[in-house]
Amino acid sequence: MLTIVPFTSDWSPAVRDFNHRLLAGGLDDTLAFPELPEPEFRATAPASLSQEFFLAVDDGVVRGAYFLTIEPWSLYGRAITVGNYRLPLSEGLINPEYRGVALAIMRHALKRQPFIYCLGMGSYDRPLPRTLAAMKWPMFTTPFFFHSVRPARVLRNLRSVRRTAARRMAFDIAAFTGAATLGMGAMQMMRSRRVSRANATVSVTGEFGSWADNVWARVSKQYTLIAKRDASVLNTRYPTDDARFVRLTIERSGSVIGWAILLDTQMSGHKHFGDLRVGTIVDVFGEPADAPLIVQSAAAALQERGVDLIVSNQSHATWCDAFRSSGFLEGPSNRIFAASPKLAESLQPVEQNKAAMHLTRGDAAGPIHL
Repeated sequence: MLTIVPFTSDWSPAVRDFNHRLLAGGLDDTLAFPELPEPEFRATAPASLSQEFFLAVDDGVVRGAYFLTIEPWSLYGRAITVGNYRLPLSEGLINPEYRGVALAIMRHALKRQPFIYCLGMGSYDRPLPRTLAAMKWPMFTTPFFFHSVRPARVLRNLRSVRRTAARRMAFDIAAFTGAATLGMGAMQMMRSRRVSRANATVSVTGEFGSWADNVWARVSKQYTLIAKRDASVLNTRYPTDDARFVRLTIERSGSVIGWAILLDTQMSGHKHFGDLRVGTIVDVFGEPADAPLIVQSAAAALQERGVDLIVSNQSHATWCDAFRSSGFLEGPSNRIFAASPKLAESLQPVEQNKAAMHLTRGDAAGPIHL
């Protein structure tokens, strides 16, 4: 009989066997379940963010698993608790005998937390999005933006657009002749509308302080749905002892109006970015009206660091417009958002209200693989 139990360390060997069976059955190795129930956040982190790990067990054998990240969010300015449904795996993916496991673990998750979301998922043809679509969960893709700082290097390395010999040759010729720099640069320039930086100051900060709480209190009600972004949560998601994160504050006339989280990553043989130096605008926040200034400040900081390419994922319509007006182009996105029935009920009509939801690369699992 299948039962759902908390994942404790004594189940680790059984989880390891579960992963081996899924891998042998042809499942993508990026979907391996953690073999220890260790939260991604530090033990000293505040209780506002927590994680729960569960296993679906049949006669002492692990047949499924999932975990939830419990997060504070704001819904139309009202504080709510939301669960990010993470890495739900079932042996039914490789063995029809266990096809009921996926539904069992989802029902268990929804009983623990009816407000659940998924974000990421890769593509609509993968197992989880297909399951959610069959269950009528509302889903939409959050736009992907990119700005080529060094177009020639980008075209030589961007593997997603170099999948045929003809394309590779064309891009290499464009890069060699300078046509890449002229063409892509012209497209980006045509979209750019510079904003005034009068009385604005951009600086790097070590951690989020009370100023972040003030920005959150002042601005959060302008978004229909948004993960809480006060100092406590931000210092947990982007801890000061993680040297990868660059934290920018943008001030006007001495007051902080917004902030950005950046990554500057030298890739090596990356499946999408090759050997590019990639700058990521992971997260941004502030008054929607100040979005162009915040985006352009973040992009300028990454350009000054010497990146080849700048990328970001955003959902809010005003922030998306800010990226477009800052010279960013749009490409195929693998960041899919899905809302559980209860969460979607609170967001109706979803198609209309999604334009004011603020979902970035920093949400859910965060900036993994970047």
